[in-house]
Amino acid sequence: MLVKEGIDYSPRLRAGALLQNLGEEEEVMYNLWGVDVNSELKITPGVYIKEGRYPATGAAEVALFAAGAEKLKVKIGDEVIIYINTVEGYPNYTLATVSGILDYKEEHFLYDQVFAYAPLDFVQGLKGIEDGRVSDVSFRAVSIWKKIVMQWNLPKGFRILELRESIGVLDMIQTILSFCKWMVLGMVIAVIVSVMYHNLNQMLNERQKEIGVYISYGARKGKVVGVLLLELTLYLLYCSLLGLLLSVLFILVINGLNLKDTEEISVLVVGGAVLRMYFSINSFVQTFGLLWLFASLAAIKPLWMGIKERRIIDLLTR
Repeated sequence: MLVKEGIDYSPRLRAGALLQNLGEEEEVMYNLWGVDVNSELKITPGVYIKEGRYPATGAAEVALFAAGAEKLKVKIGDEVIIYINTVEGYPNYTLATVSGILDYKEEHFLYDQVFAYAPLDFVQGLKGIEDGRVSDVSFRAVSIWKKIVMQWNLPKGFRILELRESIGVLDMIQTILSFCKWMVLGMVIAVIVSVMYHNLNQMLNERQKEIGVYISYGARKGKVVGVLLLELTLYLLYCSLLGLLLSVLFILVINGLNLKDTEEISVLVVGGAVLRMYFSINSFVQTFGLLWLFASLAAIKPLWMGIKERRIIDLLTR
Protein backbone atom coordinates (compact mmCIF):
# COMPACT_ATOMS: atom_id res chain seq x y z
CA MET A 1 0.00 0.00 0.00
CA LEU A 2 1.32 3.43 -0.90
CA VAL A 3 0.51 6.20 1.58
CA LYS A 4 1.79 9.75 1.19
CA GLU A 5 0.69 12.79 3.18
CA GLY A 6 -2.27 10.87 4.57
CA ILE A 7 -3.59 9.90 1.13
CA ASP A 8 -4.15 6.23 0.30
CA TYR A 9 -2.73 5.64 -3.20
CA SER A 10 -3.56 1.93 -3.33
CA PRO A 11 -5.67 0.88 -6.31
CA ARG A 12 -8.87 -1.07 -5.71
CA LEU A 13 -8.57 -4.25 -7.71
CA ARG A 14 -10.96 -7.11 -8.42
CA ALA A 15 -9.39 -10.07 -10.21
CA GLY A 16 -11.76 -12.30 -12.16
CA ALA A 17 -11.64 -15.89 -13.31
CA LEU A 18 -9.56 -14.99 -16.36
CA LEU A 19 -6.60 -14.06 -14.17
CA GLN A 20 -6.86 -17.13 -11.94
CA ASN A 21 -8.23 -20.19 -13.70
CA LEU A 22 -9.83 -20.31 -17.13
CA GLY A 23 -12.01 -23.20 -16.01
CA GLU A 24 -13.69 -21.18 -13.25
CA GLU A 25 -16.54 -18.80 -13.86
CA GLU A 26 -16.84 -17.42 -10.34
CA GLU A 27 -14.82 -14.35 -9.46
CA VAL A 28 -12.11 -14.13 -6.82
CA MET A 29 -11.76 -10.90 -4.85
CA TYR A 30 -8.38 -9.30 -4.19
CA ASN A 31 -7.69 -6.05 -2.35
CA LEU A 32 -11.23 -4.83 -2.83
CA TRP A 33 -11.31 -1.73 -0.63
CA GLY A 34 -14.39 0.42 -0.79
CA VAL A 35 -15.40 -0.43 -4.36
CA ASP A 36 -18.91 0.61 -5.30
CA VAL A 37 -19.94 -1.98 -7.90
CA ASN A 38 -22.99 0.06 -8.80
CA SER A 39 -20.97 3.01 -10.05
CA GLU A 40 -17.71 1.48 -11.27
CA LEU A 41 -17.05 -0.07 -14.62
CA LYS A 42 -15.22 -3.34 -15.15
CA ILE A 43 -13.47 -2.45 -18.39
CA THR A 44 -10.46 -4.78 -18.29
CA PRO A 45 -10.16 -8.60 -18.30
CA GLY A 46 -11.91 -9.48 -15.07
CA VAL A 47 -10.55 -6.46 -13.23
CA TYR A 48 -11.99 -3.46 -11.40
CA ILE A 49 -9.72 -0.45 -11.15
CA LYS A 50 -10.27 2.39 -8.70
CA GLU A 51 -7.55 4.76 -7.57
CA GLY A 52 -8.00 7.63 -5.16
CA ARG A 53 -5.47 9.98 -6.69
CA TYR A 54 -6.72 10.18 -10.28
CA PRO A 55 -10.30 8.92 -10.37
CA ALA A 56 -12.32 9.19 -13.55
CA THR A 57 -15.30 11.22 -12.42
CA GLY A 58 -17.04 12.16 -15.67
CA ALA A 59 -18.93 10.02 -18.14
CA ALA A 60 -16.34 10.72 -20.82
CA GLU A 61 -13.22 10.12 -18.74
CA VAL A 62 -10.93 7.16 -18.20
CA ALA A 63 -7.84 6.54 -16.09
CA LEU A 64 -4.94 4.36 -17.28
CA PHE A 65 -1.99 2.64 -15.65
CA ALA A 66 1.34 4.38 -16.27
CA ALA A 67 2.67 1.57 -18.46
CA GLY A 68 -0.52 1.55 -20.51
CA ALA A 69 -0.41 5.30 -21.01
CA GLU A 70 3.21 4.94 -22.15
CA LYS A 71 2.27 2.28 -24.70
CA LEU A 72 -0.51 4.47 -26.04
CA LYS A 73 1.74 7.56 -25.90
CA VAL A 74 -0.88 9.60 -24.07
CA LYS A 75 -0.84 11.91 -21.08
CA ILE A 76 -3.50 13.45 -18.84
CA GLY A 77 -5.84 15.54 -20.94
CA ASP A 78 -5.30 13.57 -24.16
CA GLU A 79 -8.19 11.87 -25.91
CA VAL A 80 -8.42 8.16 -26.62
CA ILE A 81 -10.94 6.22 -28.68
CA ILE A 82 -12.71 3.38 -26.90
CA TYR A 83 -14.25 0.74 -29.16
CA ILE A 84 -16.91 -1.61 -27.80
CA ASN A 85 -18.31 -4.57 -29.75
CA THR A 86 -21.61 -6.20 -28.87
CA VAL A 87 -22.10 -9.95 -28.93
CA GLU A 88 -23.74 -9.52 -32.34
CA GLY A 89 -20.56 -7.85 -33.56
CA TYR A 90 -22.01 -4.34 -33.87
CA PRO A 91 -19.08 -1.95 -33.29
CA ASN A 92 -19.46 1.44 -31.70
CA TYR A 93 -16.99 3.90 -30.33
CA THR A 94 -16.65 7.07 -28.37
CA LEU A 95 -13.98 9.58 -27.46
CA ALA A 96 -12.80 9.78 -23.86
CA THR A 97 -10.40 12.06 -22.04
CA VAL A 98 -7.59 10.55 -19.98
CA SER A 99 -8.26 12.03 -16.55
CA GLY A 100 -5.50 10.24 -14.67
CA ILE A 101 -2.40 8.06 -14.83
CA LEU A 102 -2.36 5.34 -12.17
CA ASP A 103 1.17 5.00 -10.82
CA TYR A 104 0.94 1.84 -8.72
CA LYS A 105 3.97 -0.39 -9.43
CA GLU A 106 3.37 -3.70 -7.66
CA GLU A 107 3.98 -6.69 -9.95
CA HIS A 108 1.03 -8.76 -8.70
CA PHE A 109 -1.29 -6.02 -9.94
CA LEU A 110 -0.13 -6.66 -13.50
CA TYR A 111 0.83 -3.00 -13.83
CA ASP A 112 2.31 -3.52 -17.29
CA GLN A 113 -1.16 -4.01 -18.77
CA VAL A 114 -3.37 -1.23 -20.08
CA PHE A 115 -6.01 -1.37 -17.36
CA ALA A 116 -8.50 1.44 -17.04
CA TYR A 117 -11.32 2.76 -14.90
CA ALA A 118 -14.39 4.62 -16.14
CA PRO A 119 -17.88 5.39 -14.81
CA LEU A 120 -20.64 2.88 -15.50
CA ASP A 121 -22.74 5.31 -17.56
CA PHE A 122 -19.79 5.70 -19.92
CA VAL A 123 -20.63 2.34 -21.50
CA GLN A 124 -24.35 2.41 -20.84
CA GLY A 125 -24.64 5.53 -22.99
CA LEU A 126 -23.07 3.91 -26.05
CA LYS A 127 -25.27 3.02 -28.98
CA GLY A 128 -25.86 -0.48 -30.29
CA ILE A 129 -25.70 -2.37 -27.00
CA GLU A 130 -28.75 -4.58 -26.59
CA ASP A 131 -29.49 -6.35 -23.31
CA GLY A 132 -26.13 -5.19 -22.03
CA ARG A 133 -24.21 -7.72 -24.11
CA VAL A 134 -20.60 -6.84 -24.87
CA SER A 135 -17.88 -9.00 -26.42
CA ASP A 136 -14.79 -6.82 -26.15
CA VAL A 137 -13.44 -3.37 -25.49
CA SER A 138 -10.35 -1.87 -27.08
CA PHE A 139 -8.38 1.34 -26.71
CA ARG A 140 -6.59 3.42 -29.31
CA ALA A 141 -4.92 6.76 -28.76
CA VAL A 142 -6.10 9.48 -31.08
CA SER A 143 -2.51 10.40 -31.87
CA ILE A 144 -1.32 6.98 -33.10
CA TRP A 145 -2.63 3.99 -35.06
CA LYS A 146 -1.92 1.23 -32.56
CA LYS A 147 -4.95 -0.37 -30.92
CA ILE A 148 -4.67 -2.41 -27.73
CA VAL A 149 -7.53 -4.91 -27.34
CA MET A 150 -9.00 -5.95 -24.00
CA GLN A 151 -11.55 -8.74 -23.65
CA TRP A 152 -14.35 -9.87 -21.34
CA ASN A 153 -15.09 -6.37 -20.15
CA LEU A 154 -18.44 -5.56 -18.69
CA PRO A 155 -19.87 -3.58 -15.79
CA LYS A 156 -22.50 -4.89 -13.42
CA GLY A 157 -25.62 -5.94 -15.31
CA PHE A 158 -23.74 -6.86 -18.49
CA ARG A 159 -23.67 -10.52 -19.56
CA ILE A 160 -20.30 -12.29 -19.63
CA LEU A 161 -19.53 -14.42 -22.66
CA GLU A 162 -18.41 -17.94 -21.85
CA LEU A 163 -14.64 -18.11 -21.90
CA ARG A 164 -14.47 -20.96 -24.41
CA GLU A 165 -16.77 -19.03 -26.75
CA SER A 166 -14.76 -15.83 -26.52
CA ILE A 167 -11.39 -17.53 -26.81
CA GLY A 168 -12.43 -19.56 -29.86
CA VAL A 169 -13.76 -16.57 -31.79
CA LEU A 170 -10.85 -14.32 -30.85
CA ASP A 171 -8.28 -16.98 -31.72
CA MET A 172 -9.90 -17.50 -35.11
CA ILE A 173 -9.94 -13.76 -35.82
CA GLN A 174 -6.34 -13.43 -34.68
CA THR A 175 -5.27 -16.33 -36.92
CA ILE A 176 -7.05 -14.85 -39.95
CA LEU A 177 -5.57 -11.39 -39.36
CA SER A 178 -2.08 -12.83 -38.87
CA PHE A 179 -2.36 -14.88 -42.07
CA CYS A 180 -3.60 -11.86 -44.04
CA LYS A 181 -0.79 -9.72 -42.67
CA TRP A 182 1.92 -12.17 -43.72
CA MET A 183 0.23 -12.81 -47.06
CA VAL A 184 0.15 -9.09 -47.85
CA LEU A 185 3.76 -8.73 -46.71
CA GLY A 186 4.80 -11.61 -48.97
CA MET A 187 2.96 -10.09 -51.92
CA VAL A 188 4.65 -6.72 -51.32
CA ILE A 189 8.09 -8.35 -51.20
CA ALA A 190 7.37 -10.34 -54.37
CA VAL A 191 6.21 -7.20 -56.20
CA ILE A 192 9.30 -5.24 -55.08
CA VAL A 193 11.68 -8.00 -56.21
CA SER A 194 9.86 -8.49 -59.53
CA VAL A 195 9.75 -4.77 -60.34
CA MET A 196 13.39 -4.26 -59.39
CA TYR A 197 14.51 -7.26 -61.47
CA HIS A 198 12.58 -6.07 -64.54
CA ASN A 199 13.68 -2.43 -64.23
CA LEU A 200 17.33 -3.32 -63.70
CA ASN A 201 17.39 -5.52 -66.79
CA GLN A 202 15.84 -2.67 -68.76
CA MET A 203 18.37 -0.22 -67.29
CA LEU A 204 21.26 -2.50 -68.27
CA ASN A 205 20.05 -2.63 -71.87
CA GLU A 206 19.72 1.16 -71.99
CA ARG A 207 23.13 1.87 -70.37
CA GLN A 208 25.27 -0.78 -72.03
CA LYS A 209 27.44 1.75 -73.86
CA GLU A 210 28.04 3.68 -70.65
CA ILE A 211 29.01 0.49 -68.81
CA GLY A 212 31.22 -0.55 -71.74
CA VAL A 213 33.09 2.77 -71.56
CA TYR A 214 33.72 2.28 -67.83
CA ILE A 215 35.14 -1.19 -68.40
CA SER A 216 37.21 -0.13 -71.44
CA TYR A 217 38.91 2.52 -69.29
CA GLY A 218 39.99 -0.16 -66.82
CA ALA A 219 37.16 -0.26 -64.30
CA ARG A 220 36.59 -3.70 -62.85
CA LYS A 221 33.18 -5.21 -63.40
CA GLY A 222 32.72 -5.59 -59.65
CA LYS A 223 33.40 -1.88 -59.17
CA VAL A 224 30.86 -1.01 -61.87
CA VAL A 225 28.28 -3.14 -60.05
CA GLY A 226 29.16 -1.33 -56.82
CA VAL A 227 28.64 2.07 -58.47
CA LEU A 228 25.23 1.00 -59.77
CA LEU A 229 24.26 -0.31 -56.31
CA LEU A 230 25.30 3.06 -54.85
CA GLU A 231 23.01 4.77 -57.36
CA LEU A 232 20.23 2.44 -56.25
CA THR A 233 20.86 3.29 -52.58
CA LEU A 234 20.72 7.04 -53.24
CA TYR A 235 17.52 6.59 -55.24
CA LEU A 236 15.89 4.61 -52.41
CA LEU A 237 16.95 7.27 -49.90
CA TYR A 238 15.40 9.95 -52.11
CA CYS A 239 12.15 7.97 -52.36
CA SER A 240 12.05 7.39 -48.58
CA LEU A 241 12.52 11.09 -47.81
CA LEU A 242 9.90 11.99 -50.41
CA GLY A 243 7.45 9.55 -48.82
CA LEU A 244 8.13 11.05 -45.40
CA LEU A 245 7.46 14.56 -46.76
CA LEU A 246 4.21 13.44 -48.40
CA SER A 247 3.02 11.87 -45.14
CA VAL A 248 3.64 15.14 -43.29
CA LEU A 249 1.72 17.07 -45.95
CA PHE A 250 -1.13 14.54 -45.72
CA ILE A 251 -1.44 15.05 -41.97
CA LEU A 252 -1.36 18.84 -42.38
CA VAL A 253 -4.15 18.63 -44.96
CA ILE A 254 -6.26 16.39 -42.71
CA ASN A 255 -5.74 18.76 -39.80
CA GLY A 256 -6.79 21.67 -42.00
CA LEU A 257 -10.07 19.96 -42.85
CA ASN A 258 -11.02 20.10 -39.15
CA LEU A 259 -13.00 16.85 -39.32
CA LYS A 260 -15.32 16.08 -36.43
CA ASP A 261 -16.04 12.82 -34.63
CA THR A 262 -19.64 12.90 -35.90
CA GLU A 263 -18.44 11.26 -39.10
CA GLU A 264 -17.39 7.64 -38.81
CA ILE A 265 -14.59 7.99 -41.33
CA SER A 266 -13.19 10.86 -39.30
CA VAL A 267 -13.08 8.78 -36.13
CA LEU A 268 -11.71 5.64 -37.75
CA VAL A 269 -9.03 7.44 -39.78
CA VAL A 270 -7.96 10.44 -37.74
CA GLY A 271 -9.77 9.95 -34.44
CA GLY A 272 -11.97 12.99 -34.87
CA ALA A 273 -9.17 15.22 -33.63
CA VAL A 274 -5.91 16.81 -34.71
CA LEU A 275 -3.31 14.18 -35.50
CA ARG A 276 0.00 14.25 -33.69
CA MET A 277 2.94 12.92 -35.67
CA TYR A 278 5.94 11.38 -33.94
CA PHE A 279 9.02 10.95 -36.12
CA SER A 280 11.07 7.91 -35.20
CA ILE A 281 14.65 7.66 -36.43
CA ASN A 282 14.70 3.94 -35.62
CA SER A 283 11.53 3.25 -37.62
CA PHE A 284 12.81 5.25 -40.57
CA VAL A 285 16.17 3.45 -40.55
CA GLN A 286 14.50 0.05 -40.22
CA THR A 287 12.09 0.74 -43.08
CA PHE A 288 14.85 2.07 -45.31
CA GLY A 289 17.09 -0.87 -44.40
CA LEU A 290 14.44 -3.42 -45.37
CA LEU A 291 13.75 -1.66 -48.69
CA TRP A 292 17.47 -1.47 -49.43
CA LEU A 293 17.97 -5.15 -48.58
CA PHE A 294 15.14 -6.34 -50.84
CA ALA A 295 16.19 -4.01 -53.65
CA SER A 296 19.85 -5.03 -53.41
CA LEU A 297 19.05 -8.74 -53.40
CA ALA A 298 16.90 -8.22 -56.47
CA ALA A 299 19.60 -6.13 -58.15
CA ILE A 300 22.76 -8.18 -57.60
CA LYS A 301 21.96 -11.03 -59.98
CA PRO A 302 20.88 -8.99 -63.04
CA LEU A 303 23.69 -6.47 -62.51
CA TRP A 304 26.48 -8.98 -61.98
CA MET A 305 25.36 -11.57 -64.53
CA GLY A 306 24.33 -8.91 -67.05
CA ILE A 307 27.78 -7.30 -66.98
CA LYS A 308 29.88 -10.43 -66.47
CA GLU A 309 28.39 -12.41 -69.36
CA ARG A 310 28.73 -9.62 -71.93
CA ARG A 311 31.90 -8.73 -73.75
CA ILE A 312 33.14 -5.15 -73.95
CA ILE A 313 32.59 -5.03 -77.72
CA ASP A 314 29.00 -6.10 -77.24
CA LEU A 315 28.45 -3.41 -74.63
CA LEU A 316 29.96 -0.67 -76.80
CA THR A 317 28.12 -1.60 -79.99
CA ARG A 318 24.61 -1.95 -78.58
